[in-house]
Amino acid sequence: MEKLGKETFDIVIAVGVLNNSGKLNTVLREIYNTVKKDSLILIAEPVKEPPEMLVSQVFMMTKPTDIRLEKNRTFLNRLEWLDLLKDTFDKKQILTYPKNTHALYEFGQQLFVVKI
Repeated sequence: MEKLGKETFDIVIAVGVLNNSGKLNTVLREIYNTVKKDSLILIAEPVKEPPEMLVSQVFMMTKPTDIRLEKNRTFLNRLEWLDLLKDTFDKKQILTYPKNTHALYEFGQQLFVVKI
């Protein structure tokens, strides 16, 4: 990842791109360093292993060297994402959508909103 200036952005939006990083914690730390105080980081990622995505992703993704390698999985689940985000972002407020009671929850996509 190219180095960006510290506290440069008010908002960072990452949709379906972080799972292609080999080291999620490293990329997330870099993102954290680029946002100003009172900013937002929006992350949307799959939190299930849907077969239709796995068929194509296996040919395109960078091989992970993080928890996904240890667990032999392509995607983190919701709780793993929350743990990683809390560790990386110093336990800042993290909201998730959709909630597990919402009909869209079954699609296995999650939006994480980190308030810095």
